[in-house]
Amino acid sequence: MKRVIRYWSYRVLTLLVLAFMAGCGSDSSTTATTIPATASIYYGHSAAFKNNSTLTWGYNAFGQLGNNTTTNSAVPVSVLTLTDTTIPTVIPLTGITAVSTGGAHTLALKNDGTVYGWGRNAFGETGNNIVENGDPIARQVKVAGPTGAPLANVTRIAAGGNHSLALANGVVWAWGFNGNGQLGDGTTNTNPTPASVGLSGVTAIAAGGSHSAAIFSNTSTVASWGYNGFGQLGNNSTTDSRVPVQVKDSSGTPLSGIKAIAAGGAFSVAIDRDDNILVWGYNGFGQLGKDPATVSFSAVPVQITGIAGKVVAIAAGLDHVLALTSDGKIWAWGYNFYNQLGVDKNITPLGYRFEALAISDLLFDTTAKIDGVNPLVVTGHHNLARKDGKLVAWGQNTNGQLGDGTTTDSSTPVVVTGF
Repeated sequence: MKRVIRYWSYRVLTLLVLAFMAGCGSDSSTTATTIPATASIYYGHSAAFKNNSTLTWGYNAFGQLGNNTTTNSAVPVSVLTLTDTTIPTVIPLTGITAVSTGGAHTLALKNDGTVYGWGRNAFGETGNNIVENGDPIARQVKVAGPTGAPLANVTRIAAGGNHSLALANGVVWAWGFNGNGQLGDGTTNTNPTPASVGLSGVTAIAAGGSHSAAIFSNTSTVASWGYNGFGQLGNNSTTDSRVPVQVKDSSGTPLSGIKAIAAGGAFSVAIDRDDNILVWGYNGFGQLGKDPATVSFSAVPVQITGIAGKVVAIAAGLDHVLALTSDGKIWAWGYNFYNQLGVDKNITPLGYRFEALAISDLLFDTTAKIDGVNPLVVTGHHNLARKDGKLVAWGQNTNGQLGDGTTTDSSTPVVVTGF
């Protein structure tokens, strides 16, 4: 119990989302007309592609929707950019190949290998070399590297709670909040300018609440760094690390054969070459597939059981996990206070479920890339997937993050307006 209390207290102090509250804030929906002094709602917005345009919806107090306002939207709106002309014009942002939603900011990867960021910038998480809590970036800005030139040749991006990652030529770059070493540069100094983590030969990255992870292309091993109070770094300790450490199994052998990874609020998930799902870190809501009453966390990977079929995608929310199998089924387990497991929360009276079960008899698309990379997207306490050619969402909707024009939570996938 002391660990659970410490966990939630720590997430408040580091501005993460409390699972018992709506996206780190209250259960009330707000339409911001002024910039909040501090953030109280995190992971309350969504992003997806449609016809070469980037659309966003949900919470927008810090401009994380990128539409040049700070007004929430329960339906998708276009991300905008300001043209560099003598008479500036706001036009839709196009040419984006990947997008990632963080705690209160958003990243996008353009087809020329450059990165853009917008939203809350209290720790420089948008990557524009400035820290500015009172003046969020409501339109996209190009992420600049250490020399001031735009970060180039980027192939992957990942937005975390208050930090950001990018992968360029196999090298990992990080910027934003660094109180737990999640930038991996050996310090705890916040940095609004992307800096190399010191890793090369990387093929995939993931950003959690306050930790980060990467897969090496030649060995398929995993490195992680940052907050480790619940073993989410997977190195059999609970000590934070300011530099990357290897994820190891219970015997001390480096985890290998990993082909995909995701990072949740305070836990990590991976798929190995045999399609086994491995999870490590916090288990307060059954994220590890274990009863929280007996297992509160694990500092080494444990295997999820009960899933039938070949796993083609995994996604991690703040405290729940989804897995998509090749037959189109989505399996869900973990926290369910907002119906994010695809079942009414009253069916899970404890607020969670540690058994991995398929979401009813629904079948989802296994190939569509919602964010440019993944066919399954989880943000905070809500989810996005494709079904019957439509983009659907379910889970928490306090701030319109399901995009169906309402602010009502849903255990049943609803069609995102305009998709």
